[in-house]
Amino acid sequence: MEQWYGKDWSPGWHFGETLNEARENKPGMGQDIAAIAASPKLPDITRATAASMLHNYSGPVTSLVVTKLLKDKSPEVRLSALQALDSLSADQRIKFGVELLIDPVRAVRIEAARVLSVIPSEALSSLQSKQLADAIKEYQEAQYVNADRPESHINLGLLSLRLGEYQKAERHYQQALKLDTSLASAYVNLADLYRAQGEDSKAKVVLGEAKLAVPENAAVWHSSGLWYVRSKNLNKATNDLKRAVELQPDNLRYRYVYAVALQGDNKIKQSITELEILLALSPNYRDGLIALISFSQQVGNVNKARLNAEKLFQLNPEYESVEKVLNYYK
Repeated sequence: MEQWYGKDWSPGWHFGETLNEARENKPGMGQDIAAIAASPKLPDITRATAASMLHNYSGPVTSLVVTKLLKDKSPEVRLSALQALDSLSADQRIKFGVELLIDPVRAVRIEAARVLSVIPSEALSSLQSKQLADAIKEYQEAQYVNADRPESHINLGLLSLRLGEYQKAERHYQQALKLDTSLASAYVNLADLYRAQGEDSKAKVVLGEAKLAVPENAAVWHSSGLWYVRSKNLNKATNDLKRAVELQPDNLRYRYVYAVALQGDNKIKQSITELEILLALSPNYRDGLIALISFSQQVGNVNKARLNAEKLFQLNPEYESVEKVLNYYK
């Protein structure tokens, strides 16, 4: 950070405020989060927390910071920085992550195995392939130590999915549900696995069971709503997506998806209302601004469209002008 801010650099703000804003997915926080993660004057736990958020903020500065953090002396920071590699290309993951497969700290090796598990074997050297296989085995062994806990089978299922071992993933998710029939993530992951394999009828059954088993879980209703969207049953989709929003009203993504589904179901005024609520919660939510600009133009509300186009232009000057924003999202 001295290269960018000088030798006497230190955060000129309370880092807690910045971290809270990042947790709320506020746009434009990448450089501030990167500065906290890279600061040698802050506690390792604070820097690790910031590093774990960098995957939400892509850009040249954050990418450079991530590569430096992967070599940090603190294992907590290295571990968190690895999570940011999920958003990078396969080549970048190999370039920056493969060395951590032999990190002296077991937790770091295990996380490196998870991040690199999607890399095709032909993209690695024979030595790298062996190191990855060893680290994956270590990850699996660590999960099997707690095989009586459903969360371990969720983790093993996710690993199997990344490795393309769909039957193993299915067995792990099913085992997780045997251990805990109220584990919403197991239902959602199993349904998503079936969807990825083109078995939507099985996914529907699983999500139906989930709504009965954990009726107060927003993620279950959201997933069910998406199933109905894919099935082009927008009436049922909006009902389930609405329920997800009711259960978790501060979830910006859930409300955004619900608003878009309402528009698709020709309920555009309701959709605009939901987008306005969304933007009241998070004024800089880019997808929400774009949708509101587009939908406002559809109903002929030019003033509302222009007002939000001005906001979007302020956040993204690359649009060059407010008029170009309006034309782009007609």
